[in-house]
Amino acid sequence: MKPYLSQSEINAMEDLLSSKKGDLFEWGSGGSTIHFAKFCNNLYSVEHKDSWYNSVNSIKPNNVKYFLVPSDKPQAKKDDGTIEEFHTYVNFIKKFKNKTFDYVFIDGRARPYCANACLDFISDESFVIIHDWPKEDDEVQHKIDPHRIAYKSVLDYLTLIKVVDKLAFLKKS
Repeated sequence: MKPYLSQSEINAMEDLLSSKKGDLFEWGSGGSTIHFAKFCNNLYSVEHKDSWYNSVNSIKPNNVKYFLVPSDKPQAKKDDGTIEEFHTYVNFIKKFKNKTFDYVFIDGRARPYCANACLDFISDESFVIIHDWPKEDDEVQHKIDPHRIAYKSVLDYLTLIKVVDKLAFLKKS
């Protein structure tokens, strides 16, 4: 299973994860879970969709700790979802009291809320990586996915280090 990322995004993730083998927490699972696990000590992944969870769970490597966390309410719109719909999913990271993650990869539901939820579980050296980061000049994307503009709200507490295609690399401000 290949990550649903561009080759440039995969290379950037591999370079980062290879620089320091550590622990990664991931919201949203799939090819990235399978592929990037080999670059991590442990990869903790949260998935909300049970059929997808079952597919990935059957092929996950041993260093993947995998959790099914369904939505709290049905999703009203076809977008990332709200904190009300994904409260338990967003806050699942809080089950890892006293844990500090080297990397947090956000490619699932309610992304800005996930970014906020991870703050107590990262250090100043940790990276937060968000997929589908909106580009300033991408009017087509703004029309197709207007909810993705909200991703930039994380810049209130995270500093953007770089963007590779649609993959944003951030650190604590």
